[in-house]
Amino acid sequence: LLINAQTQKMVPEMIKNTVTNIRIILCKNLKYIEMPCIGNGFSEYFSSASQELKIKLIGSKPLIANYFSQRNNIVELEIPTTITEIGSSALSGCDNLLKLTMPNYKSIKYYGDLNNLEELVITNSSQTFLEEDFIIDFPNLRKVTLCDNITKVGKKVISRCPNLLFFELPDN
Repeated sequence: LLINAQTQKMVPEMIKNTVTNIRIILCKNLKYIEMPCIGNGFSEYFSSASQELKIKLIGSKPLIANYFSQRNNIVELEIPTTITEIGSSALSGCDNLLKLTMPNYKSIKYYGDLNNLEELVITNSSQTFLEEDFIIDFPNLRKVTLCDNITKVGKKVISRCPNLLFFELPDN
């Protein structure tokens, strides 16, 4: 994985595929990353990134269990619908994650205790139903936006979110 330090964007795929076993160090000014899920965990490649980070995952490789474990510097994370497998506790310990954009697969707590999460965006996916207790125990959650293909919502889909101010349902 190579990142252009000035644009903070990934180097084109052709170049990136020629480099193996690289670690990104001295990332003091890195604020935004577009990247595929690589290796066994985020810290394996970004060990010294200490700034608040916004991350947009790309590609379709599964997000394995504990991938972003204990990364307190991640403030925004976007998981595309092309990633169809997300492991348990993939976001465990991301205590400063404020905004999460992701497809709906399981209860949000399955991915980690995200107690400071303020905004949740559920993007388009093949599922049309949100299960019971999908969003539970998020004391700082203020906004939830659901994708248009959600046609049915289970009982108590959201509970114990005392600061929830905005809940956007699809038109259908």
